[in-house]
Amino acid sequence: MARPRLLLLDEPSGGLAPVIVKEVMQRVSELKSTGIGVLLVEQAVEASIAIADHVAVLDMGRTVLSAPAGQVSDIEVLKDAYVGRHGASITTGGEGS
Repeated sequence: MARPRLLLLDEPSGGLAPVIVKEVMQRVSELKSTGIGVLLVEQAVEASIAIADHVAVLDMGRTVLSAPAGQVSDIEVLKDAYVGRHGASITTGGEGS
């Protein structure tokens, strides 16, 4: 495909060894740095945040967290939203706020 503008990835780390997950995320980061937009659906939370600009967590189609990746510094808050603990929604800046 010539000059794609958007890459959609759904669980690219699924079933892979941790060393391979690291390599996959490095390649995604490299693609992102070329200007290609990346929409990544992923359960490897920490690896995803490391390369993300924005983080969104959905629960049954409902946004329970939406924030710039730099503002998601407390991984426990993210994990709480991710697994639905405390029932609190967190939305900080960006679209959908």
